[in-house]
Amino acid sequence: MQIPAGLSAAEFSLILRSIPFAGVEAGDLGGLIQMGKARMLASGETALTEGDNNPGLLILLSGEMEIYLEQTAPDGGKRPGEVRLAMIKPGACMGEFSLIDQLPSSASARATRESRVFFIGAKDFRKFAFKNAEAGIAVYHNLLAETIRKVRGMDRELDMIRLG
Repeated sequence: MQIPAGLSAAEFSLILRSIPFAGVEAGDLGGLIQMGKARMLASGETALTEGDNNPGLLILLSGEMEIYLEQTAPDGGKRPGEVRLAMIKPGACMGEFSLIDQLPSSASARATRESRVFFIGAKDFRKFAFKNAEAGIAVYHNLLAETIRKVRGMDRELDMIRLG
């Protein structure tokens, strides 16, 4: 499979090993990855905003991203401040909740330093999944497994708060 324009060989390899695509044959992902685009984010630049309609899946290629809840919730409610949920490293994905349930973003994501992300639009992703059922199921399985991992982690954190 040819490396898509705008990606280095190392970035392409990272995408193939990333959470959504782990274990899926590169040849089965060719059309989907060709539809994606890489872009740079400056330190402090936001890639996703809590409450906004999420346009697709992002995979962090380099740098670092902070996943957080805004001080003002989408419904207008106020939190005491921003709530940091996670710091993610290259290979991790963002926007998977909205890609699965087609609801607005549940959290915001911003670069903590100059970062590069790979973006696949939600419509392109769904079109690919329906036309390539076996690969689509595998990618959705990976995304659901990652989502469940995150929810289980939140369960443990809440349990520790309750016990603390």
